[in-house]
Amino acid sequence: MLPACGSSCWSGRRFRCWRMALDWEALPSTFLTRTVGPLAAEAANVESSLVNTGADFGKPAAAVVAQVLLASTGSIEHAFREVLGSFAYADALLISQALPSLLRIEAGLPMGSIPELVPYLLEPVFGGYRLAGGRVTLGHERSERRRNATYFTPPDVARAMVGYLLAANPSPDSVLDPCCGTGIFLREYVRANASRADPDQLLATISGVDLDGRSLDVCAEIIGNELWGAATRWEEVRARLSQANSLELLETGALGKYSALIGNPPYGRGPDGHDRAAQFVGLLARSLKAHGVGALVLPASLVTSTTGEMARARSELLTHGESSFLNFDRSPDSLFGDDVKQRVSIVVHRPSAKKQVRTSALLRWRRRDRSRVLAARSTMAVEPWAKDRIPAIQLEIEDRVFRLALTSYPSVGSQPAIGRNGRGYELHIGPTAYNWLSVEIRGPVEEPVTAKRRLIASSRVHAAALYAVLSSDFGFWLWRATSDGFHVGLEIVRWLAELESRLPAPARSGLAVLGEETWRLARDRPVVAVNRGVRTVAYVPPPASTAMSDANAILLAGLGLSPQDRQTFVDTVLKAVRSPH
Repeated sequence: MLPACGSSCWSGRRFRCWRMALDWEALPSTFLTRTVGPLAAEAANVESSLVNTGADFGKPAAAVVAQVLLASTGSIEHAFREVLGSFAYADALLISQALPSLLRIEAGLPMGSIPELVPYLLEPVFGGYRLAGGRVTLGHERSERRRNATYFTPPDVARAMVGYLLAANPSPDSVLDPCCGTGIFLREYVRANASRADPDQLLATISGVDLDGRSLDVCAEIIGNELWGAATRWEEVRARLSQANSLELLETGALGKYSALIGNPPYGRGPDGHDRAAQFVGLLARSLKAHGVGALVLPASLVTSTTGEMARARSELLTHGESSFLNFDRSPDSLFGDDVKQRVSIVVHRPSAKKQVRTSALLRWRRRDRSRVLAARSTMAVEPWAKDRIPAIQLEIEDRVFRLALTSYPSVGSQPAIGRNGRGYELHIGPTAYNWLSVEIRGPVEEPVTAKRRLIASSRVHAAALYAVLSSDFGFWLWRATSDGFHVGLEIVRWLAELESRLPAPARSGLAVLGEETWRLARDRPVVAVNRGVRTVAYVPPPASTAMSDANAILLAGLGLSPQDRQTFVDTVLKAVRSPH
């Protein structure tokens, strides 16, 4: 919780403390009249309203704000300035989330929308107000976003995506954000074209659709201020924005086609039970003109799903032209910020007779790397594999190794024994992973263990060889290249077991020796975790050990890779595969 009030500084993990420099001249002329003026008639309700928003700055801060405003019988604008100017930067940030929207009573903004809408209204005015991907959000706001699978886009992500669009189509004649919210993408598009286009002509090219009319009202004010320096033509901008369901407009043929499309659609399932993100993939495939280009932020399941609506939507997209996928892990830092841990892919698509797929690795980054990674947009051309999935790789040597590994992809008739009630030696594989696959060798057991998947081995030697493969850097890399970076499915377990079974006997014996050594070291490195009362134990394979390096070498040689290519793959890929970024 932030401090109650006053000029004392608050120091926290996400903010440094410095005084807030408010650029009041940059405020659009209608901002104060539309937001501050109506307070006069509602002053008596300010304190209770501020507290009822759920904003985490506490009742004392709300009381101070209310007292200042209630004491101001002359200039509400002056009181507004005094309130924010008297607080330390971090305090003012949080207060400014609630206060201006409370003052927009004539717009009918309910209290629940305040914390999430106001930062987007103020960000153009206060500049660095919302740290890219790092804004502190309130607890109830986070819960609401997760429930609705709606994540507002940081400005640097929107800016980068607009850059991707304009690089492919510098002069689009029509631009649509099908789920525009408060207009972050349209604003960045307007900014990118401000120096080379007349404001009226620029306005005529943009369109936005959203279910929430409140967000569209804020969007109109932001875009108007961006175009003319003041939202004096608010009604004209608002007329370019439609309160509707883009998916319904698509089905009825009312949406039309555009030369550019950009946005961050909602995720999860809608009221009709359908995958909303998958439906927007279909919208992307069907709503572009012949030479258009579109960019959407979508869940990572777009590249990894094997069944369901998202898998079908991906197949449809890949048959309609050229697609590029920039894939982001959720840690150490997430694309949407620390409080929204979501794995996502930015897909850029253009209709074309030429079918091409480009992709990146599953990128891990820290906040200091954001601008570099977004600007680089490093991808490579690949061929989709089973069920039109897209491997998360971005180096030529990775593509070569991946194609060789595919020759060991298990067919239906060659699946190794996987079960839950075997007898003898088994490997227990954890259902999730991050920096390593959690694998454990177990001897004959009387009581069945159902918490983990089981891979049945024919002997202790076989179990040790399988362990060497599953715990290797190569196995971890193949899992990351073909998964969502979190869930460990039966597919990768079967694949790695099949790869071990195809090795010559001497190589398998060598892996067994290395597996025993690695397992001996791993047993001394247990990681115990308790999540919601459930205790789990994982064993960390020793990083950079000689046994691990030797196991990697045997596996790469078994794929038929030359010594030079093996060394290149180790140096450029495997040495970095467990790195946090």
